[in-house]
Amino acid sequence: SMIHGMLDGLWTLLWAVAFFVIFIYVVALIFRDTLGHGQDNGEDNQDAKLVQLYFSSVPMAMYTLFRCSFGECNTRIGTPLFEHVATTHGRMWTLVYCVFLFIVVIGLFNVISAIFVESTMSSAALLASRVKQERLDNKDRWAENVVTLLRSFLVVAWPDMEGLDGLAEGRYTERMLSELVRITFPRQVIDEVVHHDEQALNALTKLDIDPSDHKYLSDILDPANTGSVSILSLVDGLKRLRGEPRRSDIITVDLMIRSSQQKVDDIWQWTKQMRRSHGMVLDNNNNNSNSVNNGVAEEESMDPQGSL
Repeated sequence: SMIHGMLDGLWTLLWAVAFFVIFIYVVALIFRDTLGHGQDNGEDNQDAKLVQLYFSSVPMAMYTLFRCSFGECNTRIGTPLFEHVATTHGRMWTLVYCVFLFIVVIGLFNVISAIFVESTMSSAALLASRVKQERLDNKDRWAENVVTLLRSFLVVAWPDMEGLDGLAEGRYTERMLSELVRITFPRQVIDEVVHHDEQALNALTKLDIDPSDHKYLSDILDPANTGSVSILSLVDGLKRLRGEPRRSDIITVDLMIRSSQQKVDDIWQWTKQMRRSHGMVLDNNNNNSNSVNNGVAEEESMDPQGSL
């Protein structure tokens, strides 16, 4: 994958080379016009002759600046070129050379290196993502490893089950299939398999399920804490655990929580209304009882002999 990433990053490198050549060409034009022209002051002025030699034309100036960009800025006699430039044209050119070297080495080269590395790594990551997606879309890979896991669970839970040996080879009957749909695995069985069965662990790894989730598989596949996991829940949970976590998973959970929250609010409002209605009924009953009691008390007070 790294080789393919480097091949994909070659286009970025080619554009970086083109930009570097254009930068060197512009600077070479300036140096050619300022340092390539000079007066011949005789045989004693060797500094001027060396400076004119290395900046005599635009291609020669580009080649000189290219050498200086990589730290090889000496003349053919082994002396620093810009020492001769400073002697001939003034010490200001040492500052110009320092600025040029800083821009090229610290700025331009680092930016080019960073862009090339980023492009290479991005291409390698994209290629790895495509390969992984192909594995996730491979139905044969999915079916083979799921059957391997089911067989490992069945061997522990129901070792005497009829036709268990032929399940891995795809040989099963309608009766066996109907029984499998109704089977549930206790969480202890799942824990035992994922902790001790190497074949089952290899199947989980081939399904691109994170190894850190293996030991929590029984908890993940039993969200209701019933103590057992059906085969349909097992297959559905394994399918959801495959691959990398995605942003859509978080959005799905958020939308489900919002929907549940709305339903809880509706239940709460309905409960408040029922409580209010029940309270009004109780108040009415109490009022009626008080009225009856008051009426009876008045009758008794008006007819004392009858009460006697």
